[in-house]
Amino acid sequence: VNLLWANSPADKAGLKLGDRLWSVGKVSNEPQGKDVLESSLSSSFVTLFVASPADWDKALVAKNNGSSKFFSPKLRKVILSAN
Repeated sequence: VNLLWANSPADKAGLKLGDRLWSVGKVSNEPQGKDVLESSLSSSFVTLFVASPADWDKALVAKNNGSSKFFSPKLRKVILSAN
């Protein structure tokens, strides 16, 4: 998330600047592609799974130093509704 307007649906849903979008609809093993994420955002009701910048960095360090074989940041569920 690079840009966030106050009181927008994304702001009200709890997205924060720097959050990393991981997947739409359900948790996936790997991050979904930009095209999938963008096309899903055209819906009026979207369930997103996102990682905070701190959780993203923590998972990246764990992967890079060998503590984990997988890149798996802690994700939180965000429900975005454009009503």
